[in-house]
Amino acid sequence: MHDVLVALVIVSVFSFTLCVAGALWIRWRMKRYLRVRPSTPSPAPTGWVLSTTEPARLHRRLRRAASSARISASNGSPAAASVADQIEDEALRLEVNLVALSRVWRSERDARKELTKEIVELEHLTVRLATSASAMGRPMLGTGAVDSLTELRERLDALDQARQELSTVERQAGLGPH
Repeated sequence: MHDVLVALVIVSVFSFTLCVAGALWIRWRMKRYLRVRPSTPSPAPTGWVLSTTEPARLHRRLRRAASSARISASNGSPAAASVADQIEDEALRLEVNLVALSRVWRSERDARKELTKEIVELEHLTVRLATSASAMGRPMLGTGAVDSLTELRERLDALDQARQELSTVERQAGLGPH
């Protein structure tokens, strides 16, 4: 009888330890999944992984924008990588604002609208980066670090204009499609 009780205690302790370890591992994976930048811990609540609230949806949009920027930068262009880093930096800044604003989400309507507008603009800039990086297949022009959406937009405008000018010159020289 004593041996059965000892065995039961051992199995119970092992099962409990396994359950706790599994729960901690799942929480760790969820926290890693929430990261906008893989190397930077996210301040977002773990519940946002599955939540359907507006702040959680906006956070997923930020994660997707940052991920798209990283993928666009993988084409090998140093300038695309620089812009992608800036987009990630901006996404991190917006993430902190989103988490702080989520605590008073219902009462701060104007702040909500402004933050949503900034996230939408960041998504548009990310699409432009992806389009430019894939269309060019060449290094992008760029300068130092920038942390505002306006300056990112101006850089991408200049990039689009340069790509159009290059296309025109190639057509006039008979090098591009007619």
